[in-house]
Amino acid sequence: MKTFNVYQVHGSEDGCIAICSSKKRALAFAMEYVIASGCDAANIEVDNSCERMTDIMGEGISAYVETWNVT
Repeated sequence: MKTFNVYQVHGSEDGCIAICSSKKRALAFAMEYVIASGCDAANIEVDNSCERMTDIMGEGISAYVETWNVT
C-alpha cells in the first residue's frame, strides 16, 4: 500500500483552515493567515524544530502545519 503525506493547517483563532497535499502550499496558507491578521511579514517567526509540525508565529496570532502519514 502506498503511503503519502497530508498537511493540516491550524489557525490560532479559527481551528483547521486548510488541508493540503503539498507542504509548500500548506505553509503558504499558514503564512497568509498570519499576514491577514495585520502582522508585518518581517515580524513573523518560523519554527521547524519539530519533525511533524511547523509553527508560524506573528504578533498575537499563529498558525501551524501538522504532517499526517496516510496509507
